[in-house]
Amino acid sequence: MRWLISTDGTPRSQQAAKFAASLIQPEHDEVVLLGVINRTSKNELMMALDDLEAGLGGTVKKRVLEEGSMLKVMEKVAETEAYDTAVYASRGRRGLTKILLGSVAARLAQELPCSVLIIRKVPLALKKVLVATTLSPDHSAPIFEGTRMAALTGADVTLLHVMSQIPLADEEHADQLRLTAQQARDEGTREGRGFDHMLAIAEAEGVKVNPKIRYGLVEDEIIAEVIEGDYDLLVMGAHRATSQGPGLAELLIEDVTNVVLMSTRCPVLIVRK
Repeated sequence: MRWLISTDGTPRSQQAAKFAASLIQPEHDEVVLLGVINRTSKNELMMALDDLEAGLGGTVKKRVLEEGSMLKVMEKVAETEAYDTAVYASRGRRGLTKILLGSVAARLAQELPCSVLIIRKVPLALKKVLVATTLSPDHSAPIFEGTRMAALTGADVTLLHVMSQIPLADEEHADQLRLTAQQARDEGTREGRGFDHMLAIAEAEGVKVNPKIRYGLVEDEIIAEVIEGDYDLLVMGAHRATSQGPGLAELLIEDVTNVVLMSTRCPVLIVRK
């Protein structure tokens, strides 16, 4: 994997970058360090980059220095070369500022051509990972990334699928709307078959996953699970608009992603594959 790890030299940004560094596989990954001159001087930023590079060892391919806002710089740099994942330390927004200016994190998740790891509150360790899934074989990338990080850190993984309380097809029976994940698998429902596919991916990586179904609005249930489960990382999918424009499913997923980003404190990996 090729990582773009950004920092503006502030303590918050440095802590986020070091958390991302803990997810690097030295034998497989390479890192480009992006220093953004904004809140610190060039000399202070160079020392911050020295500190990060010392912890990353030989995985650092090069450094890039740019001046400007983190949003504009990351958008520019991520478009110039191919990256798998970009890392951004989010300050978050509240109240009127959040309404008027929107979320930088949400914009990066929507606009960047690669996956984005958005870090607001840095966990002490990566022990619990939540992977939110649509259960569609076309959207398998989040489980690949979630299990890869779990295999690296030894974290426990929960695979969450949220079902509406309203049947989506005439042949679906109301009694299927309260099944647990294991019951759905045992009965061979559409969701159960989807879980089987995702769990097979995790097993191939040597990671045991706990499948779980919640019922209600997707964004509400993901946020509730993050809070109740006290997770250290949320992994979910995203879609980027094409020249033909996004379809309905992509628009819905994008909207869910933005709401979740605005409402969670744990790191969120938005996977785009």
